[in-house]
Amino acid sequence: MSTTTLFKFTIGLIIGLLSYSSIAAQVNSNFRSPMDIPLDLSGNFGELRPGHFHAGLDIRTQGKVGLNIYAIEDGYVSRIAVSEGGYGKALYITHSNGYTSVYAHLRKFNVKIEKIAKMVQYNLHEFQFDSVLADTSLKVKKGEVIALSGNTGGSAGPHLHFEIRNTATEHPINPLHFGFDVKDNMYPRVYSVGVYPLNEKSSVNGKNQKRIVKTIGGNKYSIDQTNDPIVVNGKIGFAVQTRDKITGSRFNFGVYSIKLFKQNQLVYEHKLDSLDFETTRCMNAHMDYYEAKKNRKKMQRSFLLQGNKLNTYSNVVNKGEFYFLKDDTVQMKYVITDFNGNDSEVNFEVIGSEKSFDILPKTSNQVLKFGEPNSYSDSIIELNLPATCLYENTPLTIKYEPKIGRCVTPIAYINTLNDPLNDYMELKFNLSHIDTSERKNATIVSLKANKQVLAAEGGTLNGDWIGCKTRSFGPYTVFLDSKSPTVSPKNYKPGATYNSAKRLYFYCKDDISGLGEYWAEVDGKWVLVEYEKNRKQLFFDLNDITQNQSIHQLSILILDKVGNKKSYSSSFIY
Repeated sequence: MSTTTLFKFTIGLIIGLLSYSSIAAQVNSNFRSPMDIPLDLSGNFGELRPGHFHAGLDIRTQGKVGLNIYAIEDGYVSRIAVSEGGYGKALYITHSNGYTSVYAHLRKFNVKIEKIAKMVQYNLHEFQFDSVLADTSLKVKKGEVIALSGNTGGSAGPHLHFEIRNTATEHPINPLHFGFDVKDNMYPRVYSVGVYPLNEKSSVNGKNQKRIVKTIGGNKYSIDQTNDPIVVNGKIGFAVQTRDKITGSRFNFGVYSIKLFKQNQLVYEHKLDSLDFETTRCMNAHMDYYEAKKNRKKMQRSFLLQGNKLNTYSNVVNKGEFYFLKDDTVQMKYVITDFNGNDSEVNFEVIGSEKSFDILPKTSNQVLKFGEPNSYSDSIIELNLPATCLYENTPLTIKYEPKIGRCVTPIAYINTLNDPLNDYMELKFNLSHIDTSERKNATIVSLKANKQVLAAEGGTLNGDWIGCKTRSFGPYTVFLDSKSPTVSPKNYKPGATYNSAKRLYFYCKDDISGLGEYWAEVDGKWVLVEYEKNRKQLFFDLNDITQNQSIHQLSILILDKVGNKKSYSSSFIY
């Protein structure tokens, strides 16, 4: 009954029972477009997203759902997945040429695939599932309609998320390598260059602080001459703020390639041909996370932090770290290129100096060591960070504010939201002051900088403590959630007569902890109810109900993540 777990389920037997005819795959690497409308993109491969690089193309669907999605080549369905967030309804088709195509945020699958998906869901009594098919019998032909476009999962608007992966490694590959027609004659834009001291003895313009300088010009940029010259000493790294534009599009996109030259020698290159899902979160190390979160400047570093495991770099000299001494005057140049070969340059000069500076005092509870397990504890919280959590040595600062409003513990500031984590840390709060009968309603909550709720993180009780795993620093506290979730009709009318199949929608929301489980029955039998998390609604399809012009009894039960329940009962004629 739990909808928070994605099930792995072998469905080869189901496919066999349905007796689909085998269609011989043809070797053909000439992929067709997944849609029959022009490829109008809202996102491209390698674009910087929260916590990851974008792994495919986001293709706009004219603001609509229900457009045809086509198989780009002969192949077989190798995986079907349905989830509340993420890719929503997604389909994976494996081709004989070593590639797998992925189609996500779908509204529904075609008839034969939808039938299989629903058989899995009804067998499991689950909406969410992730099924890797055990055989290759579910064939599709190039140009066959495999699904309809949608807006499911974590989608913020109707579109198709489309990927091509290496079947053997599952690494996504830039789909533009396969000849899809995206016209673009616009060059990337460069907004600023960052200059970073890389140890406590290094300086930029007499300070042990980074300096971000605006650029001026067209596709041949230079440093804004109204600024002072860039004077440096010691170990220095660089970064660039850039994004691409595509002809005819109002959206911003990620650039394909970044090159850095020192005295006309290539000393760094970052190119987005393929990605690895296991390391994509290292985008938080590739980018200056603080600038992105605090100042909305996505500065892409050209020096590699210790924990940066990305496979997108080449020609990197000395990890992108350079030493500048007295009397050095060095010409630097960035070359930024999009996939169509449009490029922009930014030329700038750095001047070496031996000018001394004052080291600013740094205060922290302790320093978290890169590559080692780290822990912290006091009477209010406990922290445990595995060795994979950090990108570099990171000062840990813990501060508290008194509990306010619905908080039942002090607000714990664990560093800030502007500090990145690569892996999950364990966070625990002491609840010894909370009556044991109330602890079951406790949930750890992350807060925004203004103390508004960011997300309910959940938590597991263990004695006097409640713990959760999280991949973010920042402010946390504990709330007690004793309110039941709510469910109410949206387009459904109690007692109404329905003469044709349609989706019946219900509003549903929860106070704090979030919707956990949901269950619906019609005439005492389980019926598939789908949860659209972003839109806070449930629906079920009358296609799943026997139409006999009689009265049907409907019951819905929903639970939040701490166990508060709400039920809804009604009847309708169909």
